[in-house]
Amino acid sequence: MSSGVIRALRLSHDKQEMALKIVILSLASTVAFSRYICILHYSLPFKIIGMC
Repeated sequence: MSSGVIRALRLSHDKQEMALKIVILSLASTVAFSRYICILHYSLPFKIIGMC
């Protein structure tokens, strides 16, 4: 294998890893944000929506 192919494979792997981290972070922040909304507006019918 040439060094260019190895470099390209490594680059694509890094991009996939970054995309995966972004997805995980966005999911975690969404869950945290929905929980924060639930705590903040506990009197509002968020339980009916299914966020809590």
